[in-house]
Amino acid sequence: MYSNYRYFPLPPNNVLTGWQQIAPGRYVYGSAMLFTLTYRQLLETAAAQTPAGQVQRNRKSALRRTMAILGRKDHDSAYADLCLEFDGTLKAMTDSGRFKERRLADMRGHLRWWSSLAASVSNPRRERVEPRPASAFTRALQHAFSESGLTKSGLATSASMSPMTLGDWLRGRQPRTETRDALERVEKTLGLGSGTLSRLVRWADSGGAPSGQLSAYRKRVHDLQQDPYRLPLTAFSPALLAQWQSLLARQTGTIASDVPLSRRAGWSVKSETMTRVKPTVLTKIAGGVCPSAEVIGRKVQGLLGFLARARTRGGAGYPISEVQTLAWLAVPEAVDGYFDFVVTRSGKVNNQTLGMTSFILSLLDARTGWLRHHPEYAATLPETVTARLDWVSACDKTSEICLKWRKRFAGRSRHPKTAIASVLSGDDALERIWRGVASLDAEADTLPRGSVRRAGVKRDALILALLTCIPLRVETLATLQCDGSTGGDHIYRLHGQFRLSACNLKNRHRDEGETVDVALPDILTGRIDEYLREHLPHIVGSTRSRYLFPSTRNPQRVWRTMNGHIIAVTRRHVPDCPGFGPHALRHVVASNYLRRHPNEHTLVAKLLLVSLDTVLTFYDQSGSDYALALHARDLEQAAKRASRGH
Repeated sequence: MYSNYRYFPLPPNNVLTGWQQIAPGRYVYGSAMLFTLTYRQLLETAAAQTPAGQVQRNRKSALRRTMAILGRKDHDSAYADLCLEFDGTLKAMTDSGRFKERRLADMRGHLRWWSSLAASVSNPRRERVEPRPASAFTRALQHAFSESGLTKSGLATSASMSPMTLGDWLRGRQPRTETRDALERVEKTLGLGSGTLSRLVRWADSGGAPSGQLSAYRKRVHDLQQDPYRLPLTAFSPALLAQWQSLLARQTGTIASDVPLSRRAGWSVKSETMTRVKPTVLTKIAGGVCPSAEVIGRKVQGLLGFLARARTRGGAGYPISEVQTLAWLAVPEAVDGYFDFVVTRSGKVNNQTLGMTSFILSLLDARTGWLRHHPEYAATLPETVTARLDWVSACDKTSEICLKWRKRFAGRSRHPKTAIASVLSGDDALERIWRGVASLDAEADTLPRGSVRRAGVKRDALILALLTCIPLRVETLATLQCDGSTGGDHIYRLHGQFRLSACNLKNRHRDEGETVDVALPDILTGRIDEYLREHLPHIVGSTRSRYLFPSTRNPQRVWRTMNGHIIAVTRRHVPDCPGFGPHALRHVVASNYLRRHPNEHTLVAKLLLVSLDTVLTFYDQSGSDYALALHARDLEQAAKRASRGH
């Protein structure tokens, strides 16, 4: 059961500070408040907070049967089984073979309820997650239904459909493919135009749903996320954090170092208000946040998590107390084993592996490698490793291993063209994107004026319109402001025209403090005016927000989940779109422009606010087929001219 790296046996006389006993001979590092919640306390809490009834009796029975399968008593830790090792608990219940499929599904549902209760009791200060807002389809249907004056049974009878199905729709369920005809009859009965409701549905087989290669990729990513392996930040020891801070200070240049930095090795530090990256013990430095530290930190968490993962689950099986050092990045067997582990999970050597090899090679470089110049860190490795370790030889061999894995690079897990292929398949990709803007406007018209929901939809419409006109990176988009000033990342008005001033850019060679200042198209003027005047005040409410596009949940902070939100919006509103974020939209705009204006790569670089090399390397998605088609057209014209000459 305790095969996860967070759990391993310790002798009774070797209890470390911060480790909590959760079962005889089993300890976990963390807060006592989290791990002392027993099954008896959980049952007493449920009895006090929920009314007695058959449902609660079923839940209690499910918990008792699970305890029997796991061999648990009333005084054992419930938090460990129902929160930290919940997936393992579900697997143990499934593997027991005691339940038929339907009963097993009921058991899973009951255990998820107990897991939620255990988490809320163990951490009462945790922010409650607000219920997911109703979909555009649900809101439109509810509005039309309330305006019709019909009863639910009356509408169902007139539309020749089941009242239960109609009730499900009104409560938020999306219609299934086989109910398309029934939905059309509902539209007709309510006096709505054809497609008014159906275009808002996320049909399982629609062009707007992920399909083919993209769907398989997203499913694979989802499945991998159900089996996390990275070492959590809460498990980092003070000694490991001290090593990381030393590396971070050197990489950001906040302290002087005798080891020189390579030309492109420096990491930038940004204000918290200028980045979506969350401040953590890995990213905070010199009063700011280092975005690169989040990316690299996750790679380090991955290696250390692999080392602490149980052998039965593909890991190296080291106790968590023995992986608390960055010196593992110079141990050949550890690095080679980690790459083999992640490649087995992903199916090939992809960008993740390539990025990790680059990072390790930079640490072990003979002249500029930070880790190579800290041989004293070898002493922080387990004795079983240091007994056969020569530091210089280990650094050299690990570098060779990284180069070996780099040669096996098999490309990205998903090519950028996969996500945008359906949108680029038509004659005019921008028209499809703009139809998404029109769809958002239409949805906003169905919502009450002055409501936060309406304001949020109009915000989304402006975001999509702005990205179509000037495809910004999500980091820049999320930190845009509009307070009348002209410095930093702002949209401001000059002589009646809105302009964009941005310095929070990437891949653009410019002097320190240099900004890009461009005029926005007139097509955005009225939309920005309306948003600032009517909708932004409803989103921020009585609070003050510095951001042009704040989240409706927390308008005072930078919108960290903006990318995922835009993916959901494009999937729902852009025709034939599987859903993509601002980065993919940059590829759409660039590819569409180059199709209409071949060889204008320099202008595309100005449009994307990047260098010409970046456009040529990453953004020209025309492909060989398109190039050959243009060449074939030239050949046909040449052949015609030649035939006329004879």
